[in-house]
Amino acid sequence: MSSTLPGGATAESTRAYFVSHPLPHAPRYPRILGRTGLTVSPVGFGGYRVEDRDFHHREALRKALTSGCNLIDTSANYTNGASEILMGQVIHELVAAGKIRREEIVVVTKAGYVQGDNLTLAQKRAENGQPFADMVEYSEDCWHCIHPDYLSDQLTRSLGRLGLERVDALLLHNPEYFLKTSNDHAEYYRRIRRAFEHLEQEADSGRIGWYGVSSNTFIVPREETDYTSLDTLVTIAREVAEARGKPSRFAVIQFPFNLLESGAVLEENNTREDNRALSVLDLAREENLGTLANRPLNAFGPRGLMRLATYPVRVIDVAASALQEAFDEVLKHESAYPAQALGSAGIELPIQTVAWGHILRQHFQRVATLEAWKSALRYQVRPALEEAHVELERAPEGKAWATRHRELCDRLFERVTETLQAKSNETADEIFMTLQGAVPILGTSPTLSRMALRVYLAFPALHCVLMGMREPLYVNDALSLGPPLEAPQALKALHAVQANPPQHQHPHGHA
Repeated sequence: MSSTLPGGATAESTRAYFVSHPLPHAPRYPRILGRTGLTVSPVGFGGYRVEDRDFHHREALRKALTSGCNLIDTSANYTNGASEILMGQVIHELVAAGKIRREEIVVVTKAGYVQGDNLTLAQKRAENGQPFADMVEYSEDCWHCIHPDYLSDQLTRSLGRLGLERVDALLLHNPEYFLKTSNDHAEYYRRIRRAFEHLEQEADSGRIGWYGVSSNTFIVPREETDYTSLDTLVTIAREVAEARGKPSRFAVIQFPFNLLESGAVLEENNTREDNRALSVLDLAREENLGTLANRPLNAFGPRGLMRLATYPVRVIDVAASALQEAFDEVLKHESAYPAQALGSAGIELPIQTVAWGHILRQHFQRVATLEAWKSALRYQVRPALEEAHVELERAPEGKAWATRHRELCDRLFERVTETLQAKSNETADEIFMTLQGAVPILGTSPTLSRMALRVYLAFPALHCVLMGMREPLYVNDALSLGPPLEAPQALKALHAVQANPPQHQHPHGHA
C-alpha cells in the first residue's frame, strides 16, 4: 500500500453511516458493538476466502461497503495475507472516491495462526536461533502463537497490508490451539494474560482501538478439553486493567453460531460469582462486550459439515445420472492414454499422475461435501492436472489427448459440483421445513440462508453476523434482511432444529 489512512472508526461517524446507507427491514434498535460504542451493520463482510486478485471478491466488497455493511472481518492468515490486501485496497479506493469515510468503517483483524509466509518466517527464525517464544507446533503446515513478540510482528504486517494507521479491533485467533497439544489450562490462561497485557500497550500506542478473542470453543460444553471460558477471560482482562489503573480495552469476542451449532445461546457454560449459569451471549451482554458470529451458513453437525443454503440445481436423481455419464466419458478417454507414443517423444508421465477421473471415482465417497470438494478441486486437483497437461503438450500426441481430457474433466468437475449441491439441498430442505413448522412466519423468507439470518439477528446481544459474500449477488442476498423476529421465536426455532436434526447429512473429512 503506497499510503496509510489515518484514524479509525468513531461512534459518531459509524452512527451517521446508517443515516446515509439505510437497510431494508432495519433493526428496531441500533446495533452497538458493546463498550466500543461503534454502530455496526447487522451483517458483516467475512474475509475468510477472499483475495486481492479476484475481481468478483473486489466487486462484492465494494458493493457491501457502499450498501449498508460497515464491518469487515479478516485475519493475517486468510489467503496468506491477500484478504487484508484486498480490504485495504478497496477501503483506500472508496475513501479516495468520497463514497465512504475511514471513520465509518469498523475493521477487525486477527492474529495467532502461523501458516504460509508466516510459517516460513517462523521456521527461518528458529533455524537462526531466534525463534518466536511459546510457539505451538500443531501440525506440519500449521503452527500457532500468541506471544507478544509474534503479535507485535503480525500487527505490523497487517497494518501494512491494510494500509491503515489503526485497526479498530485485533482479536487473538483461536488461542485454544494450545489446548490441542497440552492439557495445561493454567498455562493457557497465563499466555492469554500476557497477550492481553501486550494488547493494552498496543491500544495505548494507537495501533489498535480495542482487542478481544475469536474462539471456536467459547460455545462448547465446559467439560471439553479445549473449552475456552469467557468468564475467565473477563476476569483476566479486569485484573490487567486494574493493575494498569486504566479502563480495559478488552471489548470484542467472536465465535461460531448457526442453526446446528447454537451453543452461544443454548449452552450455559459460564458461571458467575452468584452461581448463575450463563451462555456466552448472556455473559457478553452483562459485560457489555461486542459480539461477532462466524460460520453462520457452514455448520458442523453430529454427522458432518453442511451448508445452510440452497442451490438452483437439478434434482438429485438427474444430477447423479449426469455425473455417471461424465465419469464414463472421462474413464474411457483415460483408458486410451497414449503412453507408448509419449515415451517415444521423451515424455515419461505415468497415467497415474494424470488420470483424475479414475482417482476421483475411487475416492468419491470421501469427498462427500460441497465445501470439501471445492477445496480439493482448487488446491489439489486442478493444479496437479494443469501441471500434467502442460507436460503432455510438449508432444503432438500428448497435446491432442490433453486437450480432450481437459474438456472432459471440466464437465466431470461441474457434474460433481452439481451432485453435491443437490445432496446439500436435501438437507437444507429438511431444515427449512423444520423452521417453518416451528415458526410459521419464517416461511416468508424465500431461502434457508435468509431464514437463518433472521433467526440469528433476533438475539439483541448478537451484534453482527459475518457472512462470506464473495460475489455481488451474495451481498444482495445477505443485506436483504427479512422482517425481524422476536427472541422467543428465534429460540423456538433453534430448539426445533436441535430436536429434529437433518437426516441427510453426509460424512466428511476434516474441513
